[in-house]
Amino acid sequence: MRILLICLLALASTSFDVAAQSGYYFQSHFTPIANKRDQVNYSIGQDGSDRLYFANRQGLLQFDGSNWDLIETPGPTFSIQEFDSAIYLGGTYGFGRLSYNVFGGLVFEALGDTSKEASTILQVLTFESSLAMTDGEAVFFHSPAESSWDSVALAVPVDRLINFDSQLLATNADTTFVVKGNAELPEGFYENGPWLSWEKSPEGMWIGANVRNELYSLDNGKVVAYKLDDDGYLLESRIVSIEWINEGMLAVGTLRGGVVFVDAKLKKLDQIVNFHTGLPDNETQTLYCDREAGLWVAHPYGYTRVSPNIPFKSYNFYPGLDGTLYSSRYFNDRVFAGTNLGLFYLDEVQNFEEIIYYIKRNPATQLTVVEEQKKEEKKDNEGGILSFFRFGKGENKSADEPAPEPTEEAEPTDKKKKDGLFSFLKKNKDEPAAEEEVKPADTKPVVAVRQKSTSTKPIKPAPKPVIVRKVKKELQSITYVYKKIKGVEGRINQLVPINDKELLAAGLAGVFIVKNDSAVSIYSEAVRSVFYQPSQNLILVSTYKGGLLTVKNESGVWKQTVLLENIDDFIQYMFEDRSGRIWLCTSQKLYWAKIQDNGLADAGEIELKNDFLDPVLGIDDAELGVVFMHSKGFFRLNGDQLEPIEWQGMKEPTKYISSAGQLLVSDGRIWYRMGPKAEANRTFSFLNVFEHIVSVDFEKDGDLWVVTSDNNFYRIDNKKVFEAEYHPFLKHIRSVNNQRLPIGTKLRVEQENSSLSFIYNQTEYSGILKIEYRYRLLGLNDEWSSWSPNNNAIEFPYLPSDSYELQVETRNSFGVVKALEPVYFTVVPPYWQRPWFYAAEFLFFAFLMFLSSRLTKSERMYVLIINRLLTFLTIIMIIEFIQTLVEANFDISTSPVLSFFLQVGVAFCLLPLESFMRSKLSAKGTQVDDLVQSHVSKITKGLGRPSFKRKPTEG
Repeated sequence: MRILLICLLALASTSFDVAAQSGYYFQSHFTPIANKRDQVNYSIGQDGSDRLYFANRQGLLQFDGSNWDLIETPGPTFSIQEFDSAIYLGGTYGFGRLSYNVFGGLVFEALGDTSKEASTILQVLTFESSLAMTDGEAVFFHSPAESSWDSVALAVPVDRLINFDSQLLATNADTTFVVKGNAELPEGFYENGPWLSWEKSPEGMWIGANVRNELYSLDNGKVVAYKLDDDGYLLESRIVSIEWINEGMLAVGTLRGGVVFVDAKLKKLDQIVNFHTGLPDNETQTLYCDREAGLWVAHPYGYTRVSPNIPFKSYNFYPGLDGTLYSSRYFNDRVFAGTNLGLFYLDEVQNFEEIIYYIKRNPATQLTVVEEQKKEEKKDNEGGILSFFRFGKGENKSADEPAPEPTEEAEPTDKKKKDGLFSFLKKNKDEPAAEEEVKPADTKPVVAVRQKSTSTKPIKPAPKPVIVRKVKKELQSITYVYKKIKGVEGRINQLVPINDKELLAAGLAGVFIVKNDSAVSIYSEAVRSVFYQPSQNLILVSTYKGGLLTVKNESGVWKQTVLLENIDDFIQYMFEDRSGRIWLCTSQKLYWAKIQDNGLADAGEIELKNDFLDPVLGIDDAELGVVFMHSKGFFRLNGDQLEPIEWQGMKEPTKYISSAGQLLVSDGRIWYRMGPKAEANRTFSFLNVFEHIVSVDFEKDGDLWVVTSDNNFYRIDNKKVFEAEYHPFLKHIRSVNNQRLPIGTKLRVEQENSSLSFIYNQTEYSGILKIEYRYRLLGLNDEWSSWSPNNNAIEFPYLPSDSYELQVETRNSFGVVKALEPVYFTVVPPYWQRPWFYAAEFLFFAFLMFLSSRLTKSERMYVLIINRLLTFLTIIMIIEFIQTLVEANFDISTSPVLSFFLQVGVAFCLLPLESFMRSKLSAKGTQVDDLVQSHVSKITKGLGRPSFKRKPTEG
């Protein structure tokens, strides 16, 4: 029995170890309403395009992954339900739905029961093929397909509706009853209610929560208690709602304790997401699981998306970690984290509970009653296979003798306490079980064992048993906390394994040899960098004072020696190439040395151009050889010279860091590895998610440990598959004065309104994919734009008249490219440049030509003059018409010189036409000129210069 108990405890410890040290789920926080910490949220929903809707006290919010939009409703919305590709709402205004207008915008459309005026709708849900809703006094049913309404009056007011196993239930604080449905409720359903909610898993498992904060499940037609390993936390936190994440995980939202994730298969708490583990507030108002298995948690500060499916687990929320993170290392099955305050390691803490019980002990034999009985049974059974040859000697019991009464142990007098998950904070008591003798008079006998005897000899009175008080410890939980390694005070920014048991820690605190949970200082001054050479078993230390220090292990003792002299520069980085040379990188010089047999074999130096004194790193790459880099370029070693090179299409690295003997280089978007040839690691692509990486540790099985500049510490699981799903779409098109245009396949825009903006968005809520866009407009430019996250808003200030095709592509952090559906549209020219206007001009010119030809037959003077004027006007307009046609078909707007020569060329081409038309339309031109000249001479004849005579002077 004892062995079985030990095995069970060991199994429990293993299971706790797997769960507790797995880290906390990745979280993304959203606060659409600025400067608000008292938000009241009622419901969350999602439409067929994966856009999310949030109903809170301020209104109905829509979130498409990038932007939050407020949709106007007549009043506050309490419930959101997606049904048949439409969003239905219930609130203070009654019941309605969201519909699209011609511009692609969402507007509210009221829907009401004709038999009842609109009232406050508290909840809307789907039931069978219709929508069910309640205002607290009645239940209404609406079928959108048939536009029908029905209602059921309720005898008592209700708080909510529950769709449970093909039945519609109504519930309040006192009772739960059936509103619609013919099936019988399972056994124990009424006795364990009233109910807050019942939810069905993807594979058909039902779990419900009642008003007493208890969980129940449906098992073979019966409602049975769903016991967890720590029900006390839920009882104290008060359950608000439950939501299935997947078949094996259930989320329980609480009023005072955040969200509890339950492993449904093991019936145990997986983890708790509350204020201590990243949630802004412990008050959970509502839960919703989106189509990508992300749990949305509404709280007074906004919304938090918890992502169990993302292979990131956070390790900076475990208690005990203090300071700003600089380094990490998974070494010897233990997590180490270096901060600016020292070195910490993640250690398990076991929480035991003391159980007090009493047993009866024989004062003569010091055996308990049970142990004495077992001893007698063992004595009777001794003898092996020949024991049946024995004959009875008065010791055998009669077959008719009744069996002794079973021995019973006393129930513990101290009731077991449930301390919860955080009971590890209490003082652990590791003393062995204590025994205390208690006088029989003080304690009533709990166990009485009587045996009948057939012997005729007088029986001696048996000594009275002594009641012994015993204390045993029962393992309640195992959790993990960070513990600081004593003696390490100050920043640790480098952790290097020396062997299977020792770790080298270095930084401003000095240099330490770490083994298990203790550290030994081998250098007490601040250092810039350290390098360990296993072949010589020595450590090279670059100090902040400048120069290099050598520490060698002699018979298990680390001693400082002098191997490299005359180096008083600030060494930033050190590495060893395949030829055995140790490279010492400074800002403008590269030193190298070969160490053999505890001595310096060879050395040298190379100049490096680095005008801005950027940090210099180097590596012996499997393909390129020895390569150095700083922010202004890559340099490959060719003999004793450095030659600049391009790598992965980069002339200059945007970001670069060293990690576990490799260099990580980023072009600003994608991270690449440079170093010894390594197998493909799919977790490496997750580094593209992080903006600023401080350190990376490569684990043997492919997992990555990442420290970011925002003081987060993640483990990336190599075994977990993550599907990077997102759905970009065209949100709207805007024209001049921010006017919305209809989204369709036949978009036509006037040229004077050809200032267009195309706004794209994507329904990506994890926050790790970092969608980028590029585009090209066929008909204007065939070249693709550069990738940018800002290209989701594509603007064209002016577009000439033509037919266009807008092509857009998106790319996420993992390099997945998606092509969106192209947008076809036409920019139509002004009316005076359209064919119908040209046709009208042609008819008008034809009429003028016809009129001029008719007027040439008249002999009247005014008619001939009018004919001459019409002739000139017709010729000028025809020439202008032809020139307009030519300019419309040749793009000459970019060069005024080209436009001038084109006009001159058109004029020369039209000169013969002008002479021919003049001769035909003005056949009597000479006669008209003579008549005009004669009339002018008559008018001006006799007109001379006036003379002025002086009047005589009166005398």
